[in-house]
Amino acid sequence: MAKVFVASAMALSALVFHAAAPPTYSWPTSVDVEPGGALLIVENGRHRLLRVTGNHTTVLAAGLAKPYEARRDGSAIVLSNAHLLQRLRPGTAPVTLARASEDIGPIAVAGRTIYYTTGTSLFRLGTKTPIATGLGSPHGLAVAQDGAVLVSDTGHGRLLRVASGGTSTLARLAEPRGLDVAPDGTLYVVEAASKRVMHLSSSGKRLGAVGRAFGDPYDVAVAAHGVLYVVDTAESGRVVRVG
Repeated sequence: MAKVFVASAMALSALVFHAAAPPTYSWPTSVDVEPGGALLIVENGRHRLLRVTGNHTTVLAAGLAKPYEARRDGSAIVLSNAHLLQRLRPGTAPVTLARASEDIGPIAVAGRTIYYTTGTSLFRLGTKTPIATGLGSPHGLAVAQDGAVLVSDTGHGRLLRVASGGTSTLARLAEPRGLDVAPDGTLYVVEAASKRVMHLSSSGKRLGAVGRAFGDPYDVAVAAHGVLYVVDTAESGRVVRVG
């Protein structure tokens, strides 16, 4: 049986447990790949943030209010947690970057710029005025290679492109959720209604589906070498590696 240690939400911990079997997670909602290949996984059902390296799992933060998504930001981690956008660093208390009247959902980090969404709007950190409004419960956010912000506008069944010239529909999908941009500039988007991960060109053209159908796919992350990691959420959910 795996040994589990609980860490305080007020600081990143260095507690590790070893998984004897492929791990499952309680309602996981996001995955991100760190530069060294470790995975950051938000386990919403247990209110904690994990780092997974091979068979080793580190509890980075526990006792969180309502964690949704975590993204690496240099030596820190940016986390959406209920109404807060927080920055976490090893050994220190979380720093609040932004507050919202609604829960904060997907986030994206591009260089020194951080983007985040609420249930209806897209924001750039540091500005009070949203850069896009009228969204329908967005479930995915990424930054394209040309700097445009891509939003899975889940409630409206579309993938949006937000750039200096305005907002446009890049593609139509049935319940788009998590998305990521591959090193070659193509896009991977979870299409919840079909239970698949769709591969799109940078212009939004469908290139096909990746892997098999999942149970309840929620998020996707692309590693530098092109391998995908897909969150298949459930009360005992998994993160699936797709070569």
